[in-house]
Formats: sequence, C-alpha cells, structure tokens
Amino acid sequence: MTKYVPEGKYLLQDNEVKIPKGGITDIDLLPYIKQSPNKKVLGRYRWYLGLYNLSTPGSNKFFSRTLRKIGEAPVIYDYTLTQQSSKQMQLFLFNEGYFNAVVKDTATLDEKQNAKISYYVNPGKQYRTSEITYFFKDTLIKKIIYADTINCLIKKGEVFTTLKLENERARIERYVRNQGYFGFSKEYISYEADTSGGNNSVKLKIEIGNVIERNEAGEINEHNHIQYRLKDIQVWVENSRSIDSADYQLDKNMFDVTSIGDVEFIYREDKTVKPKLISNALYLIEGKLFIQDDLDATYQALMALRVFKFVNISFYEAARDTTDSIVPINCRIQLTTNAAQSIQTEGELTNRTGFGVAGSINYQHRNVFKGAETFDFKIKGASEAVKSTNDIDLKYLLDLSASASLKLPKIIIPFNLANFQRENNPVTNISLSYAYLKQLNYSNRVANINYNYQWKNKRNGAFTVYPADINFIKILEIDTAFKAGIDTTYLRYSFMNHLVAATGINYVFSNQKPKVNANFWYLRTNLESSGNSAYFFMNMLKEPRNKENSYEIMGIPFAQYLKFDIDIRRYFPTFRNDKVVLRLYSGIAYPYGNSKSIPFERLYFAGGSNSMRAWSVRSLGPGSYKDVKQASFPDKASELKIESNLEYRFKMFWKLEGTLFVDAGNIWSISKNEEREDAKFDLKTFIPQLAVGGGWGARIDFSFFILRIDIAAKLRDPSMPEGKRWIPKYEKTFSQIMNIVFGIGYPF
Repeated sequence: MTKYVPEGKYLLQDNEVKIPKGGITDIDLLPYIKQSPNKKVLGRYRWYLGLYNLSTPGSNKFFSRTLRKIGEAPVIYDYTLTQQSSKQMQLFLFNEGYFNAVVKDTATLDEKQNAKISYYVNPGKQYRTSEITYFFKDTLIKKIIYADTINCLIKKGEVFTTLKLENERARIERYVRNQGYFGFSKEYISYEADTSGGNNSVKLKIEIGNVIERNEAGEINEHNHIQYRLKDIQVWVENSRSIDSADYQLDKNMFDVTSIGDVEFIYREDKTVKPKLISNALYLIEGKLFIQDDLDATYQALMALRVFKFVNISFYEAARDTTDSIVPINCRIQLTTNAAQSIQTEGELTNRTGFGVAGSINYQHRNVFKGAETFDFKIKGASEAVKSTNDIDLKYLLDLSASASLKLPKIIIPFNLANFQRENNPVTNISLSYAYLKQLNYSNRVANINYNYQWKNKRNGAFTVYPADINFIKILEIDTAFKAGIDTTYLRYSFMNHLVAATGINYVFSNQKPKVNANFWYLRTNLESSGNSAYFFMNMLKEPRNKENSYEIMGIPFAQYLKFDIDIRRYFPTFRNDKVVLRLYSGIAYPYGNSKSIPFERLYFAGGSNSMRAWSVRSLGPGSYKDVKQASFPDKASELKIESNLEYRFKMFWKLEGTLFVDAGNIWSISKNEEREDAKFDLKTFIPQLAVGGGWGARIDFSFFILRIDIAAKLRDPSMPEGKRWIPKYEKTFSQIMNIVFGIGYPF
C-alpha cells in the first residue's frame, strides 16, 4: 500500500477521535478533520488505492494512466492539516457552548511508513444562558419584539450555541419584516455574551441598532426604522423593454391595460395570460403593511404556474404624506412567459416487468386557455423482453398507447376552498387514454378516464386524491395453457372483461435534504376502493344480475374491492460515500360485493428486478404453493404481499457502484375460495413461507440515468419441502438457483 509513498513520508491509515462519553460524540467531530485516509470498500478494503498501485511508476502508457485515473493516489500524512483539524474541532466545540474545550493531536508513525492520527478531546462543561436582556434605540421596534419574546429561540437555562444565535437573528428579521419594516435586516441585530459571572453561565445582551445613512454632504445620520404600507401594485407582463424597468411609464404602445380590484395589469404585447390567473396568485394587497411572508408566497405561487420564465418583484417609495408615519411603497411585478408549445420525442429504457425499450412523441401546450392550463398529447410504444424460467426462451411484451391530459392550476370542486387553494397551490388533472397491452399470458385493451387532485404540504408531503379512475378492460386473447390452469379456480374472474371505477388517495413523504449526505425517510401509502357507489344504487334499485351473480354497467361487470399498500424506506450513510437502504413493503386487496376476485391489474406479484431478485418476474408464490406444471412464463399474482429489502451501496471506481443485498418476502392469497395448496395466508405459517434471496450487483451512473445488473441467488425457497428450503438443492440446472436481472435506476 505504500508503493507510491515517498521516502520519509507516511501513508495516512486512520483518524481516531477519543472523547468522553456523553454530549458531543466522535461522529460529530469527524467531519472537521481536514485529511481523511484513502476510501474503503465495505469499510475495510482500500480498493481505489490498490488500483492506483497496480500502475507502473513513471509509465505513461494507457493501462497505467487509466489505473491512476480511476484509482486514488495515496493520502500522505500532512502535519499542517492535522493542526487545522484540531483548530476546527475546537471552533466547533466553542460554537456548541464548550468555551473551554481542549483538542490535542498525536501522530503514531511506524517503520512501514504508516501514520495513525489520534485526536484527544476534552470538551469541558457547556455554558448555559443565565440572563437575556435587550437594548433598543427604536421604541416601536422594541414594542414589536417584546410582544413576541415568547417565541424566542434562546431560553434561560438552555445550552448556549452560536447556531441558536444565528437562527434567532433570522427569526427576528422575518418577524419584524412581517410587521411592515421592508428595510429591516438581521445585520441590525448584534449580540454581546458575558461569561465573567462564572458557573459556566452566559449573560446575553441582544441589541437592535438603528438605520445609519450617509447624506450627500457626507454626513452620517442615524434614524429609526421605517414602516411601509403597500400603495400601487402593477403587474407588467412580457415587459421586454429595459427602459420600462426604470420608470414604469405607460405609453401609446401598450397592448392592454386592465385592472382587477386595486391591481393594474399592463400588457406590452398580446394578452397571453389571463389577468385573473395572475391576480389569484398575488398575496400582496394594496393598503396592507408590507409582509415578507406575502412576498415569498407571491413568488412561489407565480412560479408554480409554470408559465413564467422570470418573476421579478421590486418596490420603491411613493410620494409621502408627512402626517403619516407609515411610508407608502409601490410594488412592480415583471413577468416574462415561457414558450407555450413544444414537441418532444423520447427514447427510453424500460424496466416494468422485463428489460426493454420505449419511444414516444409528446405535444405539450403550457397555456392552452391562457390560464396556465397544461395540455399534453402523447403516443407511445414500448416492448419488454421477459426471460423464461429455463433461461432459454424470451417472450416480448407490447404496449401501444395514446393519451391526452389537461392540468389545471386550481382545484375544481363544487364548494369554496379559497384558503386551501392559496396555501397549497393544488392542481387538477384530467386524462383520457387508450392502450393495447400484450402481457405474458394474455392481451387486452384498456380505456382509462382519470380525474385527480395533487398538492404538496409544508411538511415534505405530497397528496394525490383521485375521485375517479375508471378503466374499461377487454380481454382479447388468453394463453390456452394458462386459461386451463385458472378455469377451475376463482382466479378466472380476474381475467374476464371488467370495469374498474376506483377512488382513492395517495400520500408520499420524504425528508431528504438536497446535497446533504444524511439519514432520511421515505414513505408512500395508497388507499383505493372501487364499485361501492355503483353497487349501492344498483342494489337499491333492484337491478338484475348476470349468471355470475354480479351487476353490470353497459354489459360489463364492475369490480368492487378495497386495496391498501404502504412502502417505507430508510436511507442512512455509512463510512464515506456508502449507504445502507432498508425497505419494507406491504399491500393487501380485498374483493367483496360485486366481485369474487381482484382484477388482474390490481393484484400483487413478486420477483423481477424491483422485487425479489432471485426469482424471475411473477414466478414466486403464492405462499409455499408449488406449480407442478412449471410454466416457462409464470404469471403468479395474489391479494397480499409482504416484502423487505436490505441493500448496502458502495462506490467502486469511475462511474461504477457496487451493492450487496438481501430480499425477503412473498405473496399470499386471502380469498376464501382459494384452492391452491399452501397458497393462503395464515399468521401461524406465513413466516416459514417467506422466500429469501441475496446477491451482488453493479450500477453504472451516467448522471441522467443509472444502468444496473443484479446477480441473485435463492437462499430460501418456500416451494421446496420442509427441511430443504434453506440453500435449496434443485434437480435441474444452475439457473434454478441464480437469477440475473437488468434494471434502470435503483430498485428503491
């Protein structure tokens, strides 16, 4: 490992932080170390350094250059960086209230040119705030801040940290600006901390300074802060002349000038966006005090419309009434629109059931009715290859579809939700689609009508509520052998012509922070029901039933069921640039009333590149049921699914990443009509029926997409006899144990 370490120098092997237990930990201090050892794979092997060392010293040949490029040069111990690390740790501890912290470093050097650095940290006791006093020069500001001291982030008796000071400055700044003080900023807020009282206590003085300005004569003047009230509000749309930005003067070349309430809308060019749409996005109101929250909300609402490329909001003082202490301020909003129409052609790598390709042509109009409505029309074709269980045959799936959708920047509902609209900026989506689908053992036509609402809340959550998701499914063709296998079971009802009129709600939560390598959660839940209203009215009206004892709409039986699924993931980094991901997925669908089974497109399946990777797609389960026919292209599905996955992801070299993974789970039937042996879910037996697979994978990160390959082995097969399920031994080929799957993107 020291092949490229010069004589008299040392390879940095490890950094160690020794600190007493309680309070600050070594994990808190490690980020402040300026020099880290060479990266390790699996927390142990210096893979990158090893690749670098394989190159020939002094050689400029392609092989050696490539090894040095994708590898990592040895990290040579630098005493200066060690000193800087100690200082950074001490500064961090000081900012956390450890004013008397001591950090010492020691380097252990050996004859093999290795260096180990130890940092000995004695943080001492944290200082706490014992007293808080304020000092004001502006009596009006004093009243405002005193009225809100209950929300002060700095409390008596709590630990004193500089982060709390900065957060309190930002809180006071926003609070004061929300009271009309447009020119106020946190730069007017200063602190003085007195630690001379002993007992690790801090007497804190918070000072709010006045405005200091220099006049034309060069004299310095000090005055109180100014409170502002909004006066004239103008919106300039497609304002392309730079001179207008300076004086905002109307002239004869204006295309149109319109007023809604107290807001004036000025169009330099054609009126491409309705004034009413813009008006609904304005939180700034004439006659009100300036409020920072209203300004931020206006920016966000205007950009959320997706029709404006630039949004610029500026203010300037208006003519002042000397008898009024509150100064009038005019607001000018400049809006520049995006190009409204576009045509896109796309090529895709797909990974829904197998591995395939897709292509589409999409026409989009982002402002079709001049109200920020987005219209999309798409024609798409896709084909995927699914391998058989014997790894010899391939079956190609086909998806041909056309769809049209309209997104409206408001919630269309028969009652007033004005406050909800302004706070959440919801959208309404309406779509129509028609598709021809050739699946593994059948082909069908699907016509869909979807109507839903979408919005995001302020707590990292996104909602989709769909009052109507209607699917008409017509079975065109079904494989003879597959049909014979289900004709005598309740599953035959899943593969008949049917109508699904679903309603439901979907919620997605993630607290991931952009560009921050930290732990985060991901949660997705979905609740869906179908057929309840139709069944209620038909039952009430005593409508006739078909021979299967089901009600029909337009000659097609409709599905009635309840379905719920949940997907929980936890992402947390380990070592450097590595990550562990834990996922738990569970879903259940229950048919009742008009249905004896769940429609096939709503059933759960296991296996494939995004599920139990040791099994090919739809080949696992249900339960420990063993398919004696051993279909080459299985299509196993059922009403209940439980699955968990664990992945350790680590960087290798270049754009290549590696992963080690374990998958565990299965599907089960919950139908009382289930006839397949050991296929039904039972609390007493479901754990022994869990399948387990594991393996190794590689990912190539091309930035715009990730290509992956996973090699998985069956570690536990519930379809095998009791006592032979762990590390199962099969009668036929090696391919029964191993499965190779390709995928696009991470599996979760």
